[in-house]
Amino acid sequence: PGRVRRLMHDGTVVGGVPLRVVELCGEPGDVVLMRPETLHAAAPNTRAAPRIVIAQFIYRAPTARSS
Repeated sequence: PGRVRRLMHDGTVVGGVPLRVVELCGEPGDVVLMRPETLHAAAPNTRAAPRIVIAQFIYRAPTARSS
């Protein structure tokens, strides 16, 4: 009980930084960069057309190790 109010409206402070949960909203063509470990959940599609999400992982090139 009160979870939505606590997380999305009241928020909290961590290390002096105020935090709260917000819904991620974008427009067609927007790009969102995020860590793959970020927790997320499906949201209802409120438009008539389906949404398309493409995930691409970008890795750092391996470095040569000196012996």
